[in-house]
Amino acid sequence: HSFIFELLIAENTHFKIGIQEKRLHMATRITSLWRYALNPFKTMPIRESIINNGARVSLFPPSHSSIVQQSYALKYNYAALGIPNPPKRPVSPFISFMLSDNIKQEYEKNYQHLTRKEYLKKVSEFWSQLSPEAKLPYSQAYSESISAYKIENAEYLSKLSEEQLSTIRQVKRKKSDKRKTLKNKRLLKSLGKPVRPPSPFIFFSREKFQSKKTDESPTAFMSKISKEWRDGSSEMKKIYHNLYHESLKNYKIELQKWELSMIDKGLGDVVQTKAESASKKPVKSLLTHPK
Repeated sequence: HSFIFELLIAENTHFKIGIQEKRLHMATRITSLWRYALNPFKTMPIRESIINNGARVSLFPPSHSSIVQQSYALKYNYAALGIPNPPKRPVSPFISFMLSDNIKQEYEKNYQHLTRKEYLKKVSEFWSQLSPEAKLPYSQAYSESISAYKIENAEYLSKLSEEQLSTIRQVKRKKSDKRKTLKNKRLLKSLGKPVRPPSPFIFFSREKFQSKKTDESPTAFMSKISKEWRDGSSEMKKIYHNLYHESLKNYKIELQKWELSMIDKGLGDVVQTKAESASKKPVKSLLTHPK
């Protein structure tokens, strides 16, 4: 992860992390920047360094570290799970085109100012304008590479024990469930689902944050207000508990209105009942599993 932070510093990137945000949220925001804001040519050397050095991200708190580190290891460093590294899957014809010398030169000459998302859109336009004959070398190279990869990967899998295969399946399943959960959350947010109010302590913290000194470190400040909350009187805490319960009451009213509006619009599938919430069924995408 030191490679990533070096890049962020080089990009003059600054993160304003609110006091209520945990390190996991910071890591999520860094990941978002990494995926969508930075140009792929700037991130590629760092990706290669991570793969070559077997580095593993450790931004996450202990409660999330197991699955995060397992997932990251499964992508970049199988040895961390006691599994031999698999053969590398060849990139698609489009990615080969994007990483070609001509496109790199075009980027360095004209497009360094673009964000990752903007640049990918521009390269997609270049790719769509190519004739079938111009795309053919990339497609042929991919076909040859993927055929060789499938043979090599089959040999690799045949050498793994059942326990190793089970570990891979388990981690992949957890990653898939996590992606579906995040996708569903983004969908609900885009549909305007009301947000549940934070805890009484967070209400207290937000109020105290307004008086935070500019030169005071977030760690020291959080330590101070946490102690102030623990040592606070019942009367003081009651103010924020009342604020929380009032907000919760309004939230439930707004949530009920939102659920009814979703049903009226024919989007009843996104309304999750209490019974569904309590069930232990595998996560299903709200977009791909209509009722």
